Amino acid sequence: MSCWLAACALAVALAARNAPAQDGPEPGIAAHVAAWLRARAEPDQGAGAAALGAIEAGLAAAPLSAVDVWSRILDLSRVQDAPWPVGVVHTARSMGLSYWVRLPEPYEPRAHPVPMILILAEPGPQPPAEMVEGLPEAVRDQAVLVALDLAPLPIGAWRDQWAAIGTPLAELFASLRVDRDRVAVVGSGVGADLAVLLAALHPEWFHALGLVGGAAAPEEPGARALPVRALHPDLPQAALWCLQQPPRDPDPRAFDLTLADPRMGRAFWVHVVEFDYAGVSSPGTTAQLQVAADRASNTVRIDGVGVDQVDLYLNDRLVDLDRPIHIVRNGFNYDFHAARSLRIVLELFYRHRDPGSVYPVIVRGLYLPRRD
Repeated sequence: MSCWLAACALAVALAARNAPAQDGPEPGIAAHVAAWLRARAEPDQGAGAAALGAIEAGLAAAPLSAVDVWSRILDLSRVQDAPWPVGVVHTARSMGLSYWVRLPEPYEPRAHPVPMILILAEPGPQPPAEMVEGLPEAVRDQAVLVALDLAPLPIGAWRDQWAAIGTPLAELFASLRVDRDRVAVVGSGVGADLAVLLAALHPEWFHALGLVGGAAAPEEPGARALPVRALHPDLPQAALWCLQQPPRDPDPRAFDLTLADPRMGRAFWVHVVEFDYAGVSSPGTTAQLQVAADRASNTVRIDGVGVDQVDLYLNDRLVDLDRPIHIVRNGFNYDFHAARSLRIVLELFYRHRDPGSVYPVIVRGLYLPRRD
């Protein structure tokens, strides 16, 4: 498919996805959520309490059990104007790294969220700003583009610098109305290895992973939880391919993890708090976890090897929170009675700015009995 045809198909698909919903309680509640976010950041306890009271008053029309409604409410709360001029590359710094951001033209946060592509390219003769501007119009007009300057990072320690990359992303998620279900990462050269690692550490962040070069990046432990990936001959084709991929499922009903790195542990609605990543207790083994949620039986199954403790983040997509939840941990049953919390939803959104991840219940400190 030519770039022109791909652009047409992509524009139609994104327009359909971003079509505004019918009027309802969401815009009004979203305005109060935006006020709460501002008060939480300043902080202003009086304004925060007033905003929280207004949000609570809206729960009759938008109960926390309506996960899709609350996802839209949280998304609509992020309609602040563009922090930079659109259609041009802007330079910013965070955690000692420079990065270049280009907002699509037009960028209309009050109309709809916008996909994002993170570019991790091995330093070379082409500056990151030129790399961004050189992408096809089909990409530049449809997505927020972010390119990091990896040159200042010590080459031998790139894999240890993932926090320096995650921080600028978190700042952009807080300042832009990014479509969190359509965030992709593209890596080339050594940057491909870093892209795979970043997606393995945070599979819930991305919907697609594009790798550029003659050989695929090494398989990363935990890769079974990674987003869809493919190898491409150049950056423009990788970026266009990412935009054509289906959106992320923020609440996969089943997935598994291989936990071979101490920085791993958070994936979608599960946080592995304690695990034996080095195989100390069972030499020759790697910590692994399989989880599955079945709403029909209201059951969550957790099977783990080398995993001691997990937290679960639950919503009514995964289970019916009005009924007892059967949690099976390595074959041992535990019934949990949930109580939805608006404060949990708001605090998680303030921390991660991910409207697709709506979790009014956290089950903390679940210990997994050892298998004999």
